[in-house]
Amino acid sequence: MNKLLVPTDFSECASNALRFATRLNTPIMLMSAYLQPSAAAPVPLSVVKEDNQERVNELYARLSDLSEVTRTAGVNCDILAVEGMPGETIVSAAVEQGVDLLVMGSQGENTLSGAILGSTTTHVIEKANCPVLVVPFDYQPDTPIRQITYATNYAEGDKASIAQTASIAKQLGASVLILHVAENEEAMEQERQRLNAFKQEILGVVTYPKISFELKQGNVEAVIMAQMVAGTTDLLALNTRHRGFWGRLFGHSLTRDLTMTAHLPVLAFHH
Repeated sequence: MNKLLVPTDFSECASNALRFATRLNTPIMLMSAYLQPSAAAPVPLSVVKEDNQERVNELYARLSDLSEVTRTAGVNCDILAVEGMPGETIVSAAVEQGVDLLVMGSQGENTLSGAILGSTTTHVIEKANCPVLVVPFDYQPDTPIRQITYATNYAEGDKASIAQTASIAKQLGASVLILHVAENEEAMEQERQRLNAFKQEILGVVTYPKISFELKQGNVEAVIMAQMVAGTTDLLALNTRHRGFWGRLFGHSLTRDLTMTAHLPVLAFHH
């Protein structure tokens, strides 16, 4: 990876995401979006421009202060203030800055769906041209990442996504588990053959040594949730191309009794 984009609204949640991003030891573009206030009464253009410039200068000063987090970690950091709505400006900045990964915090209720899928986060995941790593609002950024689980359904783009996941795992010193969950118990032998073929394809393009493959049988969402609750997964990666899977995995009904899993970061790929 060559560059990360980390949006901030200067909340503790966003600061946690920034601290987590420094663990990837990759140059960071730290950005914040702003909206120009509307005047209640007619104001001379010169006054508007002066007020706007002062506002932007103050924002850059806050970004500069916050970037001390990256300098302390020994990571290069540039800063950027962009006018516009947060979700739209984040997506646009990712394209214009040519970043490889977006790392962002997300506020929410004490549930997985609330912590992960805020409106801005959802917009960015769906529209960004690069992967999005979402750090939940109450996540401790120095929590060890021992295993990343990549949930695969052999989707188009999985090879490239797994290669990027392995790159992130290398920076974090983590292993990668490629997990496929088969819902049809009667087809397990066929599923084993399919996973083995997929394994050979992946190992032909991904040289990271700490990678393994596993086949489980059952309900896909329940199996993944059980792994998160059991603590055998420290970061979940998945391809959001499967809209139904994504929606079910983070649906309120499934997570009502699993609120402790809100502490888990999610790496979302969108192909």
